[in-house]
Amino acid sequence: AWAFGQPYGSDAADPDTVIAKMYTELGDPPALATADFLYLPAIDALFCLLHVEATRLQNEGKPFEAMETMFRCLMLARQIADREFLTEKLVGMTNMYNALTRLRDIAYVDSRAETPKLTAENIRDILRRLRDDRAALTVERIRLPRGDNLAAEQIISRVYDPRGGPNAERFAPTLARIASRGRPMRMFSESAKWDALRPLSGNDLAAREALGNVFNDWAKRWDLEWNDPILKLTPDYQKLDKTRFAMIDMVVGDVGRLFPVRRSIVTEVICTRTALAMYGQFLQHRAYPRDIAAVRPVFLQKIDWDPWDQNKPPKLTLDFFVPMRDRPGGPNEPPKPHEIEVFPDLPAPTAVRWPSFSVRLRDDTFVMYSTGPDGQRNGMRKATGMVEDEKGDYLAWPPVLSLLRQNLVESGRLK
Repeated sequence: AWAFGQPYGSDAADPDTVIAKMYTELGDPPALATADFLYLPAIDALFCLLHVEATRLQNEGKPFEAMETMFRCLMLARQIADREFLTEKLVGMTNMYNALTRLRDIAYVDSRAETPKLTAENIRDILRRLRDDRAALTVERIRLPRGDNLAAEQIISRVYDPRGGPNAERFAPTLARIASRGRPMRMFSESAKWDALRPLSGNDLAAREALGNVFNDWAKRWDLEWNDPILKLTPDYQKLDKTRFAMIDMVVGDVGRLFPVRRSIVTEVICTRTALAMYGQFLQHRAYPRDIAAVRPVFLQKIDWDPWDQNKPPKLTLDFFVPMRDRPGGPNEPPKPHEIEVFPDLPAPTAVRWPSFSVRLRDDTFVMYSTGPDGQRNGMRKATGMVEDEKGDYLAWPPVLSLLRQNLVESGRLK
């Protein structure tokens, strides 16, 4: 499968899909702005169950099957990321991130076993599927959602008179119905709110111009390099008059939330490919090389550049070292474990944020990391991920997910 091709609305959906509430409801009369993605809770549950299945397979001594399950999870999430609405893309892209992280996690757990089950050929197989030129995975092909823009255009046509102001009969009832979807008891209060906003809501042409400015700004930013100075300017969405154009704010939402998610996925793809290649190198030779380039060409045809390298053209690959072996300490000191303070900041359906903790790594594993958002190599003393910090880096291996689980088990918070 290359696409999750479900149409929008009950009229276009298969009857069995509608009965099972596995479709997108557009309301009566149909409107894109009232889209209710009834299928997404089941998709979220499916993603959760795929992670459970991967855990079961690994516990049964089948880590390669667990990784295959996560790759299928990644491909399904990639298809959801091609859907047309912000809500859908966030579900797809967040689960792409989770699946990529979990691929490394499965490999790391295998590496800590007394007798690893994965083989070098298993790793090569997964890496072949993670090639960055595969049309099914290429993150650059993910586009901004069109559905939210079309939804706002449709509502502007319904609640404004052509080249005039808000329609007195349609403005408040239509927007109150959108704002109170799923919560009918709020219809009265929402209707009063939008009735009060109607005189302040400008006219048809101003609303269309504001909507165009917001989406054109996002579209321009979407195709820029991550360190382009334009990205540091205040987005047009944040400058939008939230009173005069409250309707646009409600219907569209902050599409800018996709930018850091996409950036984290790009980073995760490179981290996963490179870290798995290094583990495959270990499985084949039972020793870690001195240089990251050793994984070519057996595991990778080319070494990915550090996604946060600020040089143009890029010059840095992910940094790699083996604790104690490559960083032994002073000339008269015995080798010391490498200590990392980990700041977990994992995308998840909940707002849980874990406190930081420290880990001490010895020469039975390797450390691989990116410079992270600050663009500086800080020796991997602090793993801050996507959070910009002047002394933090983006940890690829050991995976933050694995270290967090280990910390929760050791502290008695996870059985």
